[in-house]
Amino acid sequence: MATLHAGIDYGSKLAGTTCICFESPSGQVEFLSSTKGQDADHMILGFCASYLPHYLFLDAPLSLPAVYSRGLNGGQEYFYRACDKELKAMSPMFLGGLTARAMKLAADLSTKQIGVFETYPKWQAQRLGLQSAGYKGELSDILGCTESVLKSDPLPLSRTPATWHEFDALLALLAARRYAHGQHLTVGDPKEGLIYL
Repeated sequence: MATLHAGIDYGSKLAGTTCICFESPSGQVEFLSSTKGQDADHMILGFCASYLPHYLFLDAPLSLPAVYSRGLNGGQEYFYRACDKELKAMSPMFLGGLTARAMKLAADLSTKQIGVFETYPKWQAQRLGLQSAGYKGELSDILGCTESVLKSDPLPLSRTPATWHEFDALLALLAARRYAHGQHLTVGDPKEGLIYL
């Protein structure tokens, strides 16, 4: 059983806020969400073992500012990478343990020939003008935001996302699909870290 693309909204390890949105072998777009107390990384590894995705698009930093990399002339920036500054994203250093977990997860999956790419769902929301549809507002706004997504990419969703975490996973899947069709953008310095949009 194999799927090509998956997008992940990556949350705290046991908080129950990590969600995977993926194209299943049946062709439907499905959601898989962690529950409170469940190890989110274990859930992702289990998903990968079952579905063998070609690549994952993860909403989490996968690198540190260049100043921490040996052999790179990283300058004096200790908090933000070039991609973070351009997108006004959170610092990998501020996210600390989540960044370390994401980097370890990517390293573990690379041994299984699964590519892991960093993405930023908020950018997709801005591209699609979802702020005016209530992005990250009330739960009732998810339906209108989902309808806007489907106008841009008519995905065969099995259901409407139930939470904003699932919705962000859907936006991460959009980035994966843009990558697959050569429509993506990259932001940042390849030597330091790129965000795929």
